Parts: sequence; C-alpha cells; structure tokens
Amino acid sequence: MPAFRSTLKPALGGALAIVFFSRHGVHSPVTYPWELFFSLLITAFITLSAWGWGIVPLRLLWPMKNTHRVAEGIIFSLAFGWGILFLGMIVLGFFHAWTPLGIDVLSSIGALIALWKIRAVSAESAVIVSKPPRLWMFIALVTGCISFLLALAPPTYYDSLVYHLALPAAYIRARHWIGWPDLIYSAFPQNMEMLWTLGLLTGRSLVPGLLSWTISMTLAWAVYSYGQRFLDLSSAAAATGFLLIMPAFLLLSSGGYVDLGLAFFMFLSVYSLSLWTQNPDKRFLILAGLYGGWALGIKYTGAIGIALGVLWILISRPSQQAWKQRVMASALFSVTGILTFLPWLIKNSHYTGNPVFPFFYAWGNQALNPWMQGGAQGYFRGLVEYAPHSLLEFPHLLWRLMTDGLHFGGGSDVLGDFGWTPLFFLLPMVGFIRSKSALVRPLLFYALLFFVSWGMSRPVLRFLLPLAPALAVLAGYGWAQGVKELPRIFALCFRTGILLLVLFNTVVFFQLASVSQPFRVSMGLETKDHYLKRKLTYYGAASYINQQTASDSSVLVVGDQRSYYYERPVAIWTVFNQNPIVRWANQAPTVEALRDTLRHQASLLLVNRAEMKRLMPYHALDFSSQGMQNWDRLLKGLPPLYHDDFCDVYAL
Repeated sequence: MPAFRSTLKPALGGALAIVFFSRHGVHSPVTYPWELFFSLLITAFITLSAWGWGIVPLRLLWPMKNTHRVAEGIIFSLAFGWGILFLGMIVLGFFHAWTPLGIDVLSSIGALIALWKIRAVSAESAVIVSKPPRLWMFIALVTGCISFLLALAPPTYYDSLVYHLALPAAYIRARHWIGWPDLIYSAFPQNMEMLWTLGLLTGRSLVPGLLSWTISMTLAWAVYSYGQRFLDLSSAAAATGFLLIMPAFLLLSSGGYVDLGLAFFMFLSVYSLSLWTQNPDKRFLILAGLYGGWALGIKYTGAIGIALGVLWILISRPSQQAWKQRVMASALFSVTGILTFLPWLIKNSHYTGNPVFPFFYAWGNQALNPWMQGGAQGYFRGLVEYAPHSLLEFPHLLWRLMTDGLHFGGGSDVLGDFGWTPLFFLLPMVGFIRSKSALVRPLLFYALLFFVSWGMSRPVLRFLLPLAPALAVLAGYGWAQGVKELPRIFALCFRTGILLLVLFNTVVFFQLASVSQPFRVSMGLETKDHYLKRKLTYYGAASYINQQTASDSSVLVVGDQRSYYYERPVAIWTVFNQNPIVRWANQAPTVEALRDTLRHQASLLLVNRAEMKRLMPYHALDFSSQGMQNWDRLLKGLPPLYHDDFCDVYAL
C-alpha cells in the first residue's frame, strides 16, 4: 500500500493540474498559448508512447547495462517505437481505423507500457549523459530554441503542401488507404507521412511539426551519444554543434520534409553497425537492419544505407571473422531491412502492380495504374536538370559544393550549401590525429561511398542530408583532436576560418528565414490565417471553400499542385503528367459539353492564375486552339464565387 500511494499521489496531482489548466484554457480569451500547450502535451504523450512501444523489444535485442546505455537506450527505444508506430498506422489504415479512436488506442498502449517500464529503466543507472562543454551547450540551446520556433509556424514548404502533408490529410478524410493515381508521390514510401497522419488525427495542426522537431533533436542527441561512446567528449560536443548550426538542418527540422527522419534512421543503422564492429553480436545486426529498413520506408534513397551497410559488414572485420560468417551477417542485416520495408512493397503492388514504382514504370498493371507511363516518365524527365556526374568530375563537384553551393541544385528550393562547407573542410584534419578511433576508417569509407552514390545519381544537396550526421561526427573529431596537432599559429588561423564559415551560415539562415518570416506567427503575434494568406497564393481561396461552401462540395484545382489546407475533397494534378482538363477541353465540341464533363468530376472549380503562370514552362496546360477557346469561354461564362489577386473559384 505505501508503494501504491507513492505512485498514486503524483498521478492524481498531475491529473488535477491537467483538468484545471484545460478548463482554464476553454474560457481564456487568448487562444494561442493554450493551443500550444495542448499541442506540446499531445506531442509529449506520443513521444512517451513511442518510447514505450520501443523499450520492450529493444531490451530483448540489446540489454542495457553500462553507464552509457541509459542515454543510448532512450534514443534507440524512441527510434524503435517510432518504427512500430509507422507499422501500427499502416495496419490501422488497412482496417479503416484512421480515426481519433484508432490513434488513441495505439498511443495509449505505448504510453501504458512506458509508465510500466520507466521505473525499472531509471533504476539501471543514474548516469544519462556526460555534461558537454559550456560553449557547445549554449549552441545546442540556442539552435534548439530556433528550431522549436520554426516548428510552431504553419507549414509552407512546397513539397509538404503537395504531398508530405497533403497525403495524410486525404487519408484522414477517407479514414483508410486510398490510391491517388494523379499524384505520383502517393506511390513513394510514407513512413514519416504515417507519423504526420497520427499527428493530424489529434486535431492539433502543430503536432506534426513538433513531432518532426522531436525526431530532429533526438538525431542531434544520437550524434552526441555516438561521439561520446566511440570518440571523446569534446569531439561529441563539437559534432553535435556542427550539425545543429547547419541552416539546412534547422530549416528541415520541422517543415514537413522527410529528410531528417531519413537521416535519423540511417544514422542509427550506422550506430548499430558500429556497435557490432566492437562487439559482433547478431542482435546489433538485427537492429541495424530494422533501422535501415525504416529509413528505406521513409524514402527510396534509404537503399543507399542498406547497400553500404552490407559493405560495412563485409570489410570491417576481415581478421576476426571468416568470409562465410561475414556473408551470413550481411544477409541477416539486409533481410531484416527488406522485411521491415515489406509493407510498402505490398502497398505498391496493390495500387500499381509494381512493388518499386515509379522505378521500372513500364512494368505493372496498367488497369491498376493508368497514369503509369505518363506520370513516371514526366517525373524522371523533370529530374534531368540535376545531371549525374562521373568519377572524374567528383573533385570539381566537391569544390563547387564548397565554394558555390548557394546556387547548387537550384538554390533554397532544394536547400543548397547551407552549412556543408565546415563539415567537408574539417575532414582532412582527421588525418592529423595520431591515435585514431577504430571506427574512423569505416565511417570515412561509408561517407565516401555515400557521396559517390549521391554524385552519380541526382546531386540535389537535400538528398545528401542523411550523410550529415556521419560527416558531423568526423568534423567534430577533426576540430577537437586534429586541429590541435597543427602548430599553434596554423591552428588559430584554421579555427578562425571555421568560425567565420559558421558566422556566414548564421547570416544565410536568417536571410532564408526572412523569406518565410515564421517567427511572428510561431510566437502568436500573427494569426495563422493572416500569415498563410500572405505566404500562399491559394490559401484565401481555400479558406473560402472551407468556410463558405457545402460540406459535400468537391473541387477541381487547375494550375496548382498543392492540396494541403483544403478541407474538401480535391482533384489535383502534378506537372509531370498532362492535366486531363486539357484533353476534355480539346475534345469538347462546345463549351457546354466541357462544363458538363467538369460537373461530373466536381462541384467547384478553382483556378490559381499566379501558380499557373509560374508552372507554364512544364507545359502541363498546353491547350489546342479549340481547347483554349472552350476554356476561355467557360471561365467567362461562369461568374466567380470568389476572386482575389491570385485565384478564382467557380461553381460548376
């Protein structure tokens, strides 16, 4: 009974506090702080649930006994739990259970497990993490707060509005899996989208961004933990700092992009392989395979991590293990990863007839996927501006990346050189370290082959971001241990140069932030609607449709690819395949016939004139003379229900 009362009292006190603040929030005239409070509470609950889901299977695969393992256990358990939540959301979608009740059950089970296990885990060791140097603690605090403020701003990144968040919103309206044959991205792996679907189902729009921020900060913690275990405390702190001050890291830590989630799981796969290198226990290989498979389930480029993991296993322990043992170990790793990725292979087979669509798009079932040819061909044709490089061009590629990266791959749209230069610039310093960690060589090998794979495919710098944690570890090691091997004057000059690069990155970050201007809205000084109407050309029209039209309305969107923020079913087409409205307009004998055709598709027509003009070079809306005549007459004959400087809304 005494033990029971000691547990019950804090629980009752916490419940009373929650009830009090909830009732106070209902009657408060200031809504934003309470929206933030409840969003933070829900995010913490989901994170606790993820830890609960992950702690039990992790303890079976990896007993945590020494002082470092408490911190590592939290990191690895969170990652394992997020992986289970990915799978849980996939299953809920299969059973039409993408509902608030469905996610409440899924999250509550994990939270109950966490409360059951938390005392046992905390009793294992009092040491969670060693205290880093004050400078790096200050950097982590400042950058973490900036990233947190970014997470509170409504998403405005283009790809987030086109599919990363638009797909979860569509799934929630349907409550189950749907095929979206006009959106090629719906055939991509969607592990992170599953987490955002869970977040949106809570009814709090801030939760998906806060979940992204939580994963990003856990990634920074994982880099620190890796450096602490395999290198030293100073190198660990420097590595974490170099990662956190990357503008690309900050900009993507909460904006509805999947790249840092991909980086997190790929780095934990590398972390597990590093542990296996020191202690060849098969359980570490299974962990590495699981995290690698979850990375592949976030983005197809996660396959690079699987391939490099196989090479790591084959060459990292040549003297201790026979070839047969290493081949079996690599098979265990790769099969585990493929099995983890299996749900997405099954899903694509069901909707397109091709498990790895859009790759090998000529294969598959045309009846299942009528846009297979045009959409996939247009997608790969749209990537030609990012030309692959040969091995002979790699020195120039690296030089250009370090010296002219702001214009690399199209600038901020794909996040050019925002923080990469210090990471590459410090790599040679690792060579000056006299007594190196045994993990430096395989980590350098991994980084080199990843860079080659990236450069020989489509070198968009955002696609290189999964390598940033490993590069940060090496850069931190070079900064802490390599630079001090130089003569004092050279070391001083080198450190000064790096600090100037960091200062330059800071200026670049705030220049980019001045474009999106997220801080006023994230601090509650500007309303969400006012902010989005300033930043998104279609938001005013979307608000009108959401608030002023019947709940059973449906919308044809012309000239725009973005569908997030609509609360009505929308039909939308990307620039990679020709808009069917072009075919309908070209084939219609009269304007009345065209209107009848459109009326069978939806009840409303939204035309985004501003975005249509911007996307004109893609030729997705090239009408014939007859089609253009029909289209112009249609718009002239329909009085707009809504009109602003960018969009018109018509009733069909």
